[in-house]
Amino acid sequence: MKLRYLNDSVLRDPTQLVEIHELEFVLSQIPEMTKIMNDEEGTGLAANQVGISKRFFIMKDNNQVKLIINPEIIELGPLTPFMEGCLSIPGTSAETQRAQRIKLKYRDERFSEIETEYNGLSAVAIQHEVDHLDGKLYIDQLPPMRKLLVVDKHRKFIKQARRKR
Repeated sequence: MKLRYLNDSVLRDPTQLVEIHELEFVLSQIPEMTKIMNDEEGTGLAANQVGISKRFFIMKDNNQVKLIINPEIIELGPLTPFMEGCLSIPGTSAETQRAQRIKLKYRDERFSEIETEYNGLSAVAIQHEVDHLDGKLYIDQLPPMRKLLVVDKHRKFIKQARRKR
């Protein structure tokens, strides 16, 4: 399992819903996904960011790792500016618009259906990860010139990182 970067097609394909018979597989992926998320100092990690085209992600929630399966945002608060980055686009960030409050319906690690509200960074992280599962990246929100600048900065970062190896 490895982190996928910007031009990997798996990041652009919408993921498939997790079925109950796939729960054991999903649970088996969490330790390695958690290691990647922690090693890269991330807040969340979507399954397709590590090449799994299924609709689930993990996120840090009160110093614990939370598994979110088949998420559906059912309510968004007002949008506000937020400086956003992504593990799949390292070396850069940009200001986006995200809701600071959301209502989310999802399934948990027992496949029980949950509906709850999130605020602040958790709400932003969930929107970011749900976008991933839908085949979208935060840079898709940016105006064309700003997007080009962010992508260029990312490419330079990757080139520099390869030189350091």
